[in-house]
Amino acid sequence: MKSFRTFICLTLLGLMGNSIFGQSKSSDNYKSKIEEKNKQISKAFIDKKVEIISSLFDKDAICMPEFQPTMKGTEAIKEYYVEILNRRQTTSFSKTILETIRLKNNIVEIGTYNTTYQNIDRKQTTLNGKYLNIWIVQSNGDLKLKAESFGYLQNIDNPTFQLVKISKKHSSYNFPQQPNENNDLAFQLKALNALMEKSVQTRDGNLRAEFFTDDGVFMPFADSAKVGMKNIRTHLIAYNNYPVKIDTISIYNEYFEDCGNFIIEYPRFYVKWHTSDNSGVGSGKGIRIWKREKNCSLRLYREIGIHDHIE
Repeated sequence: MKSFRTFICLTLLGLMGNSIFGQSKSSDNYKSKIEEKNKQISKAFIDKKVEIISSLFDKDAICMPEFQPTMKGTEAIKEYYVEILNRRQTTSFSKTILETIRLKNNIVEIGTYNTTYQNIDRKQTTLNGKYLNIWIVQSNGDLKLKAESFGYLQNIDNPTFQLVKISKKHSSYNFPQQPNENNDLAFQLKALNALMEKSVQTRDGNLRAEFFTDDGVFMPFADSAKVGMKNIRTHLIAYNNYPVKIDTISIYNEYFEDCGNFIIEYPRFYVKWHTSDNSGVGSGKGIRIWKREKNCSLRLYREIGIHDHIE
């Protein structure tokens, strides 16, 4: 097993090359490929061609829509999209790419989307949202979706309409076992998540903001992306000023991938809370991109938070 000292000595500290929501120099060649695949997705939504959507996913892909429990594998993802598209007649669906980043064999895609559709009751709905997707580069240069996560820019009515019950056959999933050489990194992430639990429990927005790089991007629940430390700090301080008491909280990851200067992490959280006149539980998931700083510390570079809907 590599020691932690060896790990940090072998870490090469590179530069992204551009400003926030710019393009990573090494991912420029893939942006046009992703744009073409997004056009296929947009047309498939309108034409109800689920097989086109599912064909763009890697066989072991994960999908994390807002409110929906995490799904893994093309069969579960196909079930989800069949039901979602059966419930609506989409008149428009478009994505705008804000940034792509190459992390080894992964291309991170961050953007916004807009869709308008009619429900089965003929009510017209327009939704605006944000997303963070991870594409994996195939041996032939093609791209497949490895992870899809998306949420909305505002609270929406009737979250249950966005939920799909996946059959038992396809609803259970497991991430692969972490390789032994990542034990040191697993320890670091566990420690960071423990500190994050403390920042949430104590409602310390300043401490929570300190997890991010100065050029970080945070995409919270039912809100727009917060770009740069100043905006992230302002948001988290305001959010943590709500009169909520955290009774218990658990933050951990289901899987992570070592990409040299960067780490891709798939976190989960469970929380029990109360106010003076209410109480409840919450859970969720997301995708984090950690960046190794010059002092070898890990800071959050990009993060999207996705909530589960609990009735």
